[in-house]
Amino acid sequence: MPPEHVPVISSDATRIRLGALVVCLDAATAEAEFERLPFLREKEVEVDCGPTVLHVGGNLAMGWSAWSDGRILLGHVLPRTERPRRLTAVEESGLIHHFTNALSGQDELDPRIWMRWLDATGFSEEVVRSVCDERCYVADRHASRVIELRSYRLHFSDRQDEHVWLLRERVVTALGEPFRGVEGPDPTNAAAVSRDRRL
Repeated sequence: MPPEHVPVISSDATRIRLGALVVCLDAATAEAEFERLPFLREKEVEVDCGPTVLHVGGNLAMGWSAWSDGRILLGHVLPRTERPRRLTAVEESGLIHHFTNALSGQDELDPRIWMRWLDATGFSEEVVRSVCDERCYVADRHASRVIELRSYRLHFSDRQDEHVWLLRERVVTALGEPFRGVEGPDPTNAAAVSRDRRL
């Protein structure tokens, strides 16, 4: 491999992002990942010194992490023994899922949205209103549009609860049916074709 493709990682690095799938907490872990998965050397490598990880979440399919400099990053955090959990209540409420979903369309989220929720002790939620509208979009084909307003109340030990509102729109067609002119996969093994938007 040409020398210009071998990233140099400072020994005092606290966050090393290897492409979009892996975030390492130290140089030794990043080097071990390069040895284990050499193709990572061809990915974009972002090295930062100073930021500390506040929360590691997600699942086996998609991990994510929240950082002291206000960034939320997709990708699994290594080493896996490091698991701070300061956003546990927010993650369990499902609110973080809406944030990480939004990351697919942009690089960063405004830290003022989520950093004030660090150390929430719990939550309660309520569906305030839900409206379902079914419409025919071609002959004998129907789509359901569901608009839901959901209220979350996050609880804190050192201050008043904070109220959060989530507006969610989903459009779903039956299995294997085309949606907006796009043919779906074979209906025998397809999930519903859907569009899901959260505000």
